[in-house]
Amino acid sequence: MKKRSLTALVTLLTISAARAADIGSTLHFNPSLSKEANPIVAVFGAGLPTLMILNFVFVTLFLLIPLFLYWRYPAATLPGQSPVNAREFISLQLYGRVLPAASFLRGIVLGFPFPRNRLQALRAIGFVLTWMVAFASFHAAFSWWAINAWKWHGYQQFRAGYSFNGYPLLEVTLAYAFGVVAAIRYARMEFATFLRQQQSSGACSA
Repeated sequence: MKKRSLTALVTLLTISAARAADIGSTLHFNPSLSKEANPIVAVFGAGLPTLMILNFVFVTLFLLIPLFLYWRYPAATLPGQSPVNAREFISLQLYGRVLPAASFLRGIVLGFPFPRNRLQALRAIGFVLTWMVAFASFHAAFSWWAINAWKWHGYQQFRAGYSFNGYPLLEVTLAYAFGVVAAIRYARMEFATFLRQQQSSGACSA
């Protein structure tokens, strides 16, 4: 619990700093939001108040509440189950059974099959998605400074070339890659905790 609390606190502080850096950089360099790539602004024409409200709602519903569940609740107990690696452990946590590697990967990436244990799915989202959004937010803030303050024309050209229909995909692609790293880290941490608990219960039984 102590280690999970520390992890949750660091995650909370990181996402808070990341969102502040992104929003602050946006307002510093583009207070009119004329260059904002967020579809809420670019496509639907939302103004700053709407953007701030929707940011608050998104962060609360999809990041902070799942992160609270990650901190508040431990991994599910697995009586009679002995996963041999992190993939099997997470498979049991989310689906209640060990899925073949291909099915497990499809479930994680595409959401099918849908996780049976919603609490454990939300716990995973609370860790993985929060770190992914934090990375994307820091990168977005970096892009504002690199292009507008530091005048890194090479970076600007690369970012502009790596886009679809005018929408920059660099931040999205790197954030997704970082999300994969965060998911692997989450699985390994949860599995390591499970192994420690097993060793502890075995020592107590002896």
